[in-house]
Amino acid sequence: MTPRILLTVLLVLGFTAAYAQQPSPKSVQSPKGTYAMNLERGRMLLRQGDFDMAYELLADAAAMEDTAAGGVALRLRDASAEAKSAREHFELGDLEEAEASFRHLVAAWPDLSLTFQEYLTRIAETRKFFKENAVEGKTEYAWANKRLRSLDGTQLHKMTSARVMRLEGNQLRRLPDNFNTLAGLEIVYLQKNQIIDASALQNMPLLQIADVGYNNLDELYGAFRGCKALKVLRANYNRIGSVPKELFELPEIEELHLGNNKITVLTADVAKATHLRLLDLSNNGLQQLPNDITKLKMLEVLNLSGNPISNLPEALVKMPNLRVLDLTGTQMDASEVAELKKQLVGCNVVSR
Repeated sequence: MTPRILLTVLLVLGFTAAYAQQPSPKSVQSPKGTYAMNLERGRMLLRQGDFDMAYELLADAAAMEDTAAGGVALRLRDASAEAKSAREHFELGDLEEAEASFRHLVAAWPDLSLTFQEYLTRIAETRKFFKENAVEGKTEYAWANKRLRSLDGTQLHKMTSARVMRLEGNQLRRLPDNFNTLAGLEIVYLQKNQIIDASALQNMPLLQIADVGYNNLDELYGAFRGCKALKVLRANYNRIGSVPKELFELPEIEELHLGNNKITVLTADVAKATHLRLLDLSNNGLQQLPNDITKLKMLEVLNLSGNPISNLPEALVKMPNLRVLDLTGTQMDASEVAELKKQLVGCNVVSR
């Protein structure tokens, strides 16, 4: 092969390799393509009832939209915002406001009306349920597993004689802001719903037992404030990241069930719960305990299982009423556990 031919071959091969490394025109996503994708996916999610994600995608599409598009992404974004607001009104028991918004959306967006009509059906079902079941003068309302998605806030005034509310196993995400209208309530069961906000459970002076376990709570701030008679709180199996000091300041609190959450720090405020007898912190992310926990002289059961704890406050062995200490699945050294068992006379130290 002559030098000239060799040079020509090398040039051709180099050009071919360089061209092959260039992105295909189809693989480069233009702004128009992103706009169209967000618009279509946002519309689809809106039709499916995922108003939150629909709003995010449609807001992005609206930001990229040019005047030639006729503002369709902007209008759909506003529709998803209205749908989000209407859904929240429904969940909070403001059925009149929710109905007005969903009727407006049905009229404005006929191609999406099935989603909005579904909420109108839910509103009608909720009204019918309360008309038939919110009977005045009862002391207990047993509404477990009724597939309730909302509580009609306008009907709570009929239920002021209630002492017990059984609402477990429904599909509630929120409670009406005026839930504390039930001022005589002593026991409320709300476990196994989809609750994301428990702040309506406050200023209920006679409430003694509250179960909000197996929900979607990220926090408890604001909840149970002013519930001065509360003795037992079950909030296990949520996503709670910290314990507000207001819970420890409840004057009658005896049991706190906070297992299977995401608590990584327990503050010294725990010492304020002077009547606490049971503290379940199992399966969280605690690496240590505050020394002040040893001030809980009434504490009988302390469950720390499933936490990455490797040591405990030295004064723990002097807690006079401790009867059960569960250290299963912690990082405590076997020799330390053996020493605890010797010193905690009368206490069942579990360390499987």
